[in-house]
Amino acid sequence: MGRVGGMAQLLRTRSRVMVTDYPPGATYGPRVSSDHELLWLLTGSARWRVDRRNGHPPITHDLRPGMLALARAGWCDEFWWDPVVPTRHAYVHFDGPSTDVLPPIADWPVVTPMASSLLHELTDHLTAITELPTAAARRRSDLVVELLVDLVVTGTALAPEGVGGPVGRALDHVVREWRAAGMRLISVDELATVVHVSARQLFRAFATTYGCGPAAALELVRLSRAASLLLRSNESVTRVATVTGFANAYHFSRRFKQAYGMPPSQFRSSDEADPMAPVRTAGLGPLAQRLRAAVP
Repeated sequence: MGRVGGMAQLLRTRSRVMVTDYPPGATYGPRVSSDHELLWLLTGSARWRVDRRNGHPPITHDLRPGMLALARAGWCDEFWWDPVVPTRHAYVHFDGPSTDVLPPIADWPVVTPMASSLLHELTDHLTAITELPTAAARRRSDLVVELLVDLVVTGTALAPEGVGGPVGRALDHVVREWRAAGMRLISVDELATVVHVSARQLFRAFATTYGCGPAAALELVRLSRAASLLLRSNESVTRVATVTGFANAYHFSRRFKQAYGMPPSQFRSSDEADPMAPVRTAGLGPLAQRLRAAVP
């Protein structure tokens, strides 16, 4: 890898950032990616079907402005652009990383909300300089792309401001564990042991920050992931329960109905199903954003 601005590159861009317009109802793909791609929508919307070809079922993501998506080399994907209004999106292809500075590529998130104003500012800057023909503009663009990828895959830009101390350390532990082994039930005692406080102290700290204890907060995040899988995959309820850390389908269904007001099977067929509704109602949006980086 080369060096940019005196700093060793984490990745190598294959082209400058490109901006493309699609008419209403346009489609693209299926295609098999030969490299990695960072993309984001400027206007309109898209449905993005991703087949990772590694034993996981294909998943469809709804993309809109305010999200960053990361496609990987070897994936097969397909786009259906907004059927009503034109869609504009920006993208850049890159190779890498060739170092162990970033998390393993398999652990990178697929879709990341731009929860931080920094991500909006960086993508706006990239869009603004994309048409500049100078070598200096290309170097600046490459540096910003590298920074964006770093922020997204490490989850750095997702941390809510002001959340540190035992709560922040506990959430960092959850991210590490879920990245390493997938979503699982993490007990309050485990979190308290890791951050060196009592379970009672950790509960009070969580309640002060988020209005509820860690067990309830993490369960709602796991349930929201399960709700997304119910809507965007063909996985059975038993499989969804397993990959989101519930002991069995019965326990999962009971907890799901308490949170969403309907059993998983009814939720899956509902036209008004909203996976994030209980999370937003509980005021846990920032928490869910922070933990989402751990779930590809």
